[in-house]
Amino acid sequence: MEYEDYDISKIEAERVVIEMAKWGMEKRDYEIGKIVSISAEHIVERNGCAFACVVLWWK
Repeated sequence: MEYEDYDISKIEAERVVIEMAKWGMEKRDYEIGKIVSISAEHIVERNGCAFACVVLWWK
């Protein structure tokens, strides 16, 4: 999954991606143990980059 937008607050973007993560897990019949989300706002002056990671493991 991917999400991008502009002129949006980090709170609103975080809400959207959490809902996307929930939908994706439910669609695959995976139980959600915990969702941890950290967001930041940043204005690109030269180059910009973002990284996202999902860790899945089973017992």
